Amino acid sequence: MTESSTLLWLLVAGFHLLGVLAAIHVTMTGRTSQGTLGWLVTLIFVPYLALPLYLVFGPYKFGGYVAARRLGNEELGLITDNVVDHLPEHRAELGERTAGLGAAEQLAAMPFTRHNAARLLVDGDATFEAIFQGIEAAERYVLVQFYIVHDDELGRELKRRMIEKARAGVRVFFLYDDIGSKDLPRRYVNELRAAGAEAHSFGLRGTKQSGIFDRLRLNFRNHRKIVVVDGKKAWVGGHNVGDEYLGKDPKLSRWRDTHVEIEGPAALGAQISF
Repeated sequence: MTESSTLLWLLVAGFHLLGVLAAIHVTMTGRTSQGTLGWLVTLIFVPYLALPLYLVFGPYKFGGYVAARRLGNEELGLITDNVVDHLPEHRAELGERTAGLGAAEQLAAMPFTRHNAARLLVDGDATFEAIFQGIEAAERYVLVQFYIVHDDELGRELKRRMIEKARAGVRVFFLYDDIGSKDLPRRYVNELRAAGAEAHSFGLRGTKQSGIFDRLRLNFRNHRKIVVVDGKKAWVGGHNVGDEYLGKDPKLSRWRDTHVEIEGPAALGAQISF
C-alpha cells in the first residue's frame, strides 16, 4: 500500500469515526425524533457531507441557550401579563364571525386591540424618514433592533440620532445581530455606550457560554427589524440599516422592500418582541 493510499484510508476512517461520535451526540441532544433519525443516517453513512452541515446547523442547544431561553420566557411572560392588564379599554372583543381568531391570541399571548393605525412604507426613503422622525419625537425611550447595520451614511445617521436622544436623557436600547452586522466596527457600539445607550449584539460571543463554532451556527440568528418609540409607535418590516436600502449602492439595483408603521396599543406587541 502506497503512502498516499494509506493517508486516504486514514482520512476516510477519521471521517467515519467523527460521524459516529456526532451521531452519539445528536442521539443525546436531538430535539425531535425525525431530526435525530435524519442526522443519524447521514452522519453514519455519508459523514463527508453530513459533518460540515452538522457543525453549522446541527446541535440545537449550545452554551446554555436553552436554559437562558427558558428563563427569558418566564421573565417575558410576566412582562406580557403586565402589558395585557393595562389594555382593557383597547381590547377588541371577538364576535361570532371572528371567534376562531382566539387561537391566534393564545399563540401570540397578546389580545387583539383597537384604536390602532397603520401606514405602509414602500421603500427605504419612506421607511427611514418615518423612523428618524419617530426617534426625534421620543420622550422616554427608543428601542432599535436590526439584523444588519452598516457603518455607512445611513448607519452613521442612525447612530447620530440615537446618541443625540441618549444625551438628552432618553433611554436608548440598540440590539444588532452578531453575524448580520459582522462588519460593524467596535467604535460604533462604543460611541453609543459612551453616550449612555445600551448596545449589545445578539449572540454569545465574548461570554462564558460562547464556543469556537458559535458564529457558524446560522440557525441561531436574529433577523428582526424593529424600532419602538415610547411604546406608542413601532416600525417593523424588511429593511435593514445600509445605504443599499436607499438605492445608494452602485453594485446593486434599486432595493425593493417594505416596512409598516404601527401607532397605538399594537405597538406594544413589537416592544415585547424586542
